[in-house]
Amino acid sequence: MQNLKILKDSDISFFKKQGFIVIKKLLDDKDIKKFENIYDNNKGSISDQFFAFKNENCWEYLKNKKLNLVIKDLIGPEIYHMHDLQFAEHQIDLKGGSWHRDSPCRRTGIGPDWDINLPYNVITSITYLCDSYTTKSVLNVLPKSHHLNYKYSFSNFLRFFHNKNKKKGLSNRLFKYINRINGKRLEYEKGDCIFFYSNLYHMGENLSSDLKSTRRLIVSRYGGPGKHSENYLNYHLFHRSDQIGKYRENEKTEKFFSFLKENKLFVEIPKSKKEIAGSFSTL
Repeated sequence: MQNLKILKDSDISFFKKQGFIVIKKLLDDKDIKKFENIYDNNKGSISDQFFAFKNENCWEYLKNKKLNLVIKDLIGPEIYHMHDLQFAEHQIDLKGGSWHRDSPCRRTGIGPDWDINLPYNVITSITYLCDSYTTKSVLNVLPKSHHLNYKYSFSNFLRFFHNKNKKKGLSNRLFKYINRINGKRLEYEKGDCIFFYSNLYHMGENLSSDLKSTRRLIVSRYGGPGKHSENYLNYHLFHRSDQIGKYRENEKTEKFFSFLKENKLFVEIPKSKKEIAGSFSTL
């Protein structure tokens, strides 16, 4: 039986070329309320790195039919959850952040993420339980920065300048200007989801000069068959200091794995750390 397709060919082509796509109302009002209750009923616990893993109510997000259909349209019929789910509640600093990538190999052209013979197939999804108007915030992406030739672009020069000089006390107005002319500001409403390749440069941006607002969002990552998913899993579980030991002697592990298997999202986790050329590490 052929998988149901919900995206147009033009949407998929746009995603592959630009590196991102915004899906309006991924969550309906009922789902929004259900996940808002998780935040409201667990104040003080959301900051736990493993909160979503420990809280079975969070797992329901991964079953969302529209979410999974969009991912299949974008990277193929066989998809895996990258053991990476976070219910986040945080503020964007008034000075804002810097563009970054979620992928293991974050320097353009260095490492296996940039294999020209094998298209990259790990994506990040961010579903918002807030809106841009109230929070004065957006997701700022650098279109086409997932392509190898981005390295030689003027956009990359501006990104490099932005990153190197942001902490040197230069005018915040200058960086706001660079954010506006170099990046694409993606606005969102409650229930909207933004999908992007995990090797696309992006950052949360505060548009206000005085409002330090709180955002609620659900972040999760998915991959298809092949080495890019394998490398991401190894990176996520063994190269990041905040994730090491996630499944070690944890009573939730088998139950969570069974949940993923039932929903055809499970992939075996690596047994040990392996070195990944050009990988970013927090250790």
